[in-house]
Amino acid sequence: MILTEAGRALLPAARSVLAGTEVARDAVAAVTGLVTGRVGVGTIQTPTCVDLAAEPASYHRQWPGVQISLREATTPELVAGLREAGELDLAHLAPNTAELPERIAGFTTWLEDLVLSTAPGHRRRPPDTP
Repeated sequence: MILTEAGRALLPAARSVLAGTEVARDAVAAVTGLVTGRVGVGTIQTPTCVDLAAEPASYHRQWPGVQISLREATTPELVAGLREAGELDLAHLAPNTAELPERIAGFTTWLEDLVLSTAPGHRRRPPDTP
């Protein structure tokens, strides 16, 4: 096959386009296969039943190309972060009611025993008010 002058002029650009489609295909495959990307995790003050050091470390060992970001905030701030596209992907919340806000789905729940510690001799309850 003999290229025309126009064919010779087009050849470098055509090769570049083909290489670009390969790069684009690989980029999409990497994200859909969880090879690369970003996961935003939100949490209230560290809950004791969730090991916030071990969970991301375990995930990172399986998918080292995925960047994990952790954000600590209040429940209303985390809910806002979940609703805003791209800010948070999941969060450990402590909602005030049993129902989650609209468009927020729960995957698991847990119970924690909370203990109040005080100095010896501290009153156990507030004094009665009139």
